[in-house]
Amino acid sequence: MDGILFLLPEKSGKQKFILAEMTIKTIFTCLVLFMPICLKATDAIEQKIAEADSLLQISLEKTREVDPGGSIKYALEALSVIEKTGYSKGKAIAYFRIGDALYNLGNYKKALEYLTLAETENCSAKDPLVDSEISRVRGRTYGAMGLFDASVKKFKKGLKQIEKIKEPEKKDYLKTLAYENLAHIYKDMEVQDSVYAYLKKSSKLLQRMDEPFVFTSWINLYGSLGKYYSEKNKYDSAVYFFDQSLAMAKKYEFPYTSRTYQFRSELELKKGNLDSALYYSAKALNNVKDTHLDAELPSIYRKMEKIYEKKAINDSAKLYRGKALVAENELTKEHMDALDYAVNTIIEKETNATVVEAKKAIAFIFGGFFILILAAVVVLYTRKRKSKKIIREKEAEAKKLKQKLSGYSDEVIRLGKENDPTFVTKFQAVYPVFFQSLISKHPNLSSSDITLCAMIFLNFSSKDIAHYTYIEHRSVQTKKSRLRKKLGIDAKANLFLYLNSIAEPNDMQISPQTASSA
Repeated sequence: MDGILFLLPEKSGKQKFILAEMTIKTIFTCLVLFMPICLKATDAIEQKIAEADSLLQISLEKTREVDPGGSIKYALEALSVIEKTGYSKGKAIAYFRIGDALYNLGNYKKALEYLTLAETENCSAKDPLVDSEISRVRGRTYGAMGLFDASVKKFKKGLKQIEKIKEPEKKDYLKTLAYENLAHIYKDMEVQDSVYAYLKKSSKLLQRMDEPFVFTSWINLYGSLGKYYSEKNKYDSAVYFFDQSLAMAKKYEFPYTSRTYQFRSELELKKGNLDSALYYSAKALNNVKDTHLDAELPSIYRKMEKIYEKKAINDSAKLYRGKALVAENELTKEHMDALDYAVNTIIEKETNATVVEAKKAIAFIFGGFFILILAAVVVLYTRKRKSKKIIREKEAEAKKLKQKLSGYSDEVIRLGKENDPTFVTKFQAVYPVFFQSLISKHPNLSSSDITLCAMIFLNFSSKDIAHYTYIEHRSVQTKKSRLRKKLGIDAKANLFLYLNSIAEPNDMQISPQTASSA
């Protein structure tokens, strides 16, 4: 084109017409030449999108079959296919599927990370269905970690998005899921009126929908109603709904029944039917082993421990207490990391919202801009100085503690200082005689009590324990006071001396005479 223009510097009307004609012909020729390539590229992208959608559908089916591993596998394959296609919705759904599966596996931190990836896709904010589902699973994850207020907020945010969905059946189905989740959260918050209100809302919607489409919601609803009536001591109604839940699961060959079996076991335990309670707990345990939803193991083991204690079968009670401790320790670090990540995410979102509001205010009050900048600089400088001071103090404390504890087993001490979930397991291995003696003499101790005993036995001071377990010093004193009551010793008794007194010489780290006050 530049060559043509150069040859015709002074254009007459006819020349302009010729130039325009040549330009059109050139453009047309280019289109003819490149059209097949463009169409081929477009077809290839469309094929990849279709393949990704097919994989995501399989991932969804695996979720419905309670196969989280399979759901993750096909979602990851979909992500691999989607790469470089620009298919934002597909990526958001794939990230969501992985996050949902990880939640069901109890890996809450990774679940939140993938849900965040799903949220950052451009389509998520524009698609109310995708956004509502992300909010719902994030709400479930927050609830599982005890962040109930944040959980309720997410569910209600999801409900607002659901209202924007045009298809009535899809809208009603998503509402039933949100209502079911809210009922579960309010149960954990012990707000029974709200539990029943949301279960009733869910039931009303489900009754006007085709059963094969929503049978999983019916299974969960019947189980939740059974739990509600069990806690109200209306046992006949509770049994009716538990039976309905299990019958529906059998009818549609739904593999996940451990939740209902656990509820039924609790009911039988309340009624004093220990053999029946044990039967349903065993059913729940077998189902968890089939579905690999290991996050439920601690509660099942604890229930079985309690049943065997009531049956006075101490060996079995001790066995399941040990299993519960191992399962709890395996989950503790993951839950702590997830909790830290969740809290930081919530704070970050709130901070971002505040920044947006600040920007709006600055548009109206431009004169305050420089004051805000100055204030921010001052705050950052102050925080930096404070952070350096805290770091120096923490380093000094760490050095002092390191010198103080140098005579103990390095590996066990390190795990205790890091608040590692394997601390108790390692402690048990290093001090087996003391550990067995402790739980034999005091079978009523919780996993938290045993961890505290281990730290005291290793001569951690109250200040050390507070520092490494991230609680206040006065909270440690309170926990020690409660521990003395459980151990049945005097309120002023030295816990370190007592714990060393029940250990054999090979297990003792230092003599009681050299112990600091515990």
